[in-house]
Amino acid sequence: MEIGRKRISRTAMVVAASLACAAFLSLSLANLSLANDANGPSQLTNQIFDHLTKGNNLVASKLIKQHLEQFPDDEIMLYNAACVACRLDKPEDGSKFLIQAIKAGFNDFAHMRRDSDLRPLRDHPIYKAILAARDAADNLLAQQSIDRWHTTFGEDAYRLDTDEKLRLNFLTNLDDDAFEQMHIMLDSQAQYLSSTLFEDAKCQYVLVAYPKPEHVKQLLPRQITAGIYRHRRRELITTDIDSSLRHEFAHRMHHAHMDYLGQEHPLWIQEGIATLFEDYQINEDGSIIFLPNDRDKYALKLEQAGKLRSLKEVISLSPKELSEQAIKVYPQLRSFFRFLAEQNRLYTWYDKYIEDFDEDPTGSGSLQFVFDLPLEAIHAKWKNWLLEPQILEHKSVVNQSPTPDPIDPNNKALTR
Repeated sequence: MEIGRKRISRTAMVVAASLACAAFLSLSLANLSLANDANGPSQLTNQIFDHLTKGNNLVASKLIKQHLEQFPDDEIMLYNAACVACRLDKPEDGSKFLIQAIKAGFNDFAHMRRDSDLRPLRDHPIYKAILAARDAADNLLAQQSIDRWHTTFGEDAYRLDTDEKLRLNFLTNLDDDAFEQMHIMLDSQAQYLSSTLFEDAKCQYVLVAYPKPEHVKQLLPRQITAGIYRHRRRELITTDIDSSLRHEFAHRMHHAHMDYLGQEHPLWIQEGIATLFEDYQINEDGSIIFLPNDRDKYALKLEQAGKLRSLKEVISLSPKELSEQAIKVYPQLRSFFRFLAEQNRLYTWYDKYIEDFDEDPTGSGSLQFVFDLPLEAIHAKWKNWLLEPQILEHKSVVNQSPTPDPIDPNNKALTR
């Protein structure tokens, strides 16, 4: 809904842009905590977040004001003040708090693009100027990522290659042939995703790093994945250049699309799409075949053991629950999204989902719409498909990352 706004001067727009650039150029992209008190979350901040969660906006606004009197440079609380102001139909106050938050150090612009609380500001000149400044700083931020890598490992440890069309900076120790194969693969995947699922996505520069074995522990200290994509840092790290890289690159494209849409899709959808694109074959006519991998085999194994979660249960999992149960849930997601694709429902479902996102961010309603069935019936249809003998009959995929068996109780790690 459009809200009446005062005209903002060009000077204000320039100030907003300058502040955004300053925030990007002066700050590292370290994670920000939700409550940023010097001594950790206080009773007051806990009360604030409790009222924010419950929608008690007037009370939250008053408590935020108290907090900012003591901690005037708390970027997270200034950002929350902007959100609450918008909730209270005060977009001008929201724009002022947003500028203060950026000046204080807030730099999670991907979250800002997707935050529904800031919807009243999306046509506001200051809001637009802030995002334009972030986009204008993209080349400089990309160079900062490279500089940080060189500072850590030395300038001669990795070869640097840049693809301006894909907006990718590569840091690898691959030979020419291996690099060319990887590059062609990502180019094909990017073209396919841009023309099907993620149309109009505006990709910013991302660093794609293939580290040496001796550097992996430093970059992935928990050693629970074969790769990771950190959208806030615009950084993709992979320990293989096959299925894991394809998985993380799908995340990169999906996050760019979510930024474009101003939407935050639930983890079951993010990981379902990423696992689907781990192994595929793009044909000369532009069509795609999603090849079965170990996840599909383990999904069948879970079904045969009576441990397959219902579709309704999977959709309702919180991000924390899904991550904790990833070994058992990821095979199911991969199998279900492959089922969507083979039933010719993947693209129509995703289009319907993003269209209806505001009314149904879970994605369950759009599934029921494209199948014209309730979730229980869709789940049953998928199970019948899963049990068909030909589902796993495609030629085995070579060089795919090892995937842990979800039935084996000794498996406590996730490879990607």
